[in-house]
Formats: sequence, C-alpha cells, structure tokens
Amino acid sequence: MGAVSYPSPAVPALPSVTLDAPESWSVEFSSPSIFSVVDTTGPEGAYRSNVVVSVTREATGMTLDDAARAIDGYVAQRPAFVAVSDDRVERAGSTWLRREYDVLGPSGAPDLRFVVLATIVENGVCSDQVRFTGTARSGTPGAVELLTAAIDSAKVVQL
Repeated sequence: MGAVSYPSPAVPALPSVTLDAPESWSVEFSSPSIFSVVDTTGPEGAYRSNVVVSVTREATGMTLDDAARAIDGYVAQRPAFVAVSDDRVERAGSTWLRREYDVLGPSGAPDLRFVVLATIVENGVCSDQVRFTGTARSGTPGAVELLTAAIDSAKVVQL
C-alpha cells in the first residue's frame, strides 16, 4: 500500500462546520468531539448550556436512519427523556435530522432541553455523520431559545 496521508483522496478531511454561538459562550475541547461551545455565565461549577460538535466516520452508505437509530439507542437508556419533536428538515441542499427532548428532573417537571441536529456527508470513500448536540436548563429564562438558535444556525461548510 505505501504511505497514507491525511487528508488525501484515500483519507478525506473531516467536514468543516460552522455554528453561531451566543456572545457569552466560549469554545472548549474534549474528546471525542471536534469542539464544544459552552455558556460562560453563571457561577463556577453550575450547569452550563452547551453544544457539542462531533463527526462519526464510517464506510460509505451511512444514512440518517442510522443516525436516528444511534440517537434512539442513547435516549432508550435514559428514561427521563421525553420526545418533544422529531423532524427531517432541508437546509442548504442537505437533509438534516432534528430532534428535541425534555429531560425530566426528580420532580417530574422538565429540567433540561436536549436538542440534536445531524446530517450525513458522503465523500466517495466514506460517510461522515455530523452531529450538533446541545442542552440547556429549561427553567433558566431564555436558555432554551439561545440553545435552539445556536443549533439551528449549524452548517456544514464546503471548502
């Protein structure tokens, strides 16, 4: 086989993404995400709204149904998650899966909002699932609205 380089035609670069985060949020890095944006307001150690950006690479042929099954598996292990919406939306020539869940707290009332936006990018030799996953505290005024605005701004950028 010889030398293999990244990026190259045999091993394409990961998709480029963009996200409009609120001014009070900052970029953080943690494995296995590409990056996260996190609300920096509030006391140290308190819950912070966030969006995690990740890419999962597999052989060609990955579909949004595969992405949905992965999300279903995650949610099935968390009985406090209650579905709010499940949509497929067309954006900039791509189909995206968009799901929202309320996460119930100990009292049974919504404590967090969990939002997932995913799409598949095919590049000929492999498929990349690009996923934006975010949470915000339901009881914090404006937090869910800031989260959904950030998630809904997400794009895959063709370079």
